[in-house]
Amino acid sequence: RDTDSGDGDLATFVDRLFAGHLDRVAESLRARHALGRSLIWGNVAAACASAASSVRAASGAAWPDRLRTFLAAAPHDLAALGRWAFPAGADPASRRTTCCLWWKTSAAAGALCADCSLARSPIETSPT
Repeated sequence: RDTDSGDGDLATFVDRLFAGHLDRVAESLRARHALGRSLIWGNVAAACASAASSVRAASGAAWPDRLRTFLAAAPHDLAALGRWAFPAGADPASRRTTCCLWWKTSAAAGALCADCSLARSPIETSPT
C-alpha cells in the first residue's frame, strides 16, 4: 500500500488504530481497573515513540514530518503526553510527561523506565 498518498491514508490508519482498537482496549481496561486516562494514553504515546524509532530507517529523511503529522492527527492529545525531539539523522527522542508507574512494580525494584517523567535531566525538544 502506498503510504505517501495523502491524508486519506493517515485518517484511515488513525481511525483503525484508535477507534478500531486502542479506544476499545482503553475503555475495557478502565471499566475493570482504576486506571487514569493519562496513564493509558501516556503509555500509547511512549509506544508510538518506540515505533517511530523502529521505522525511522525505512521512512528516510521524511520521518520527522511523518511523526509530527501522525501526532497532530492522533486523538487523546498524544503529542502533549511526551516531550519530543527530532534530531537530524537520529532516532526520535521522547520523554514521558506522565508516569507509567513501572518503578512501583517488583520487577523494577525502584528503577525508573528509560523515558521516565520523574528523571531529572529533560531532553532537548523541538515543537511538534
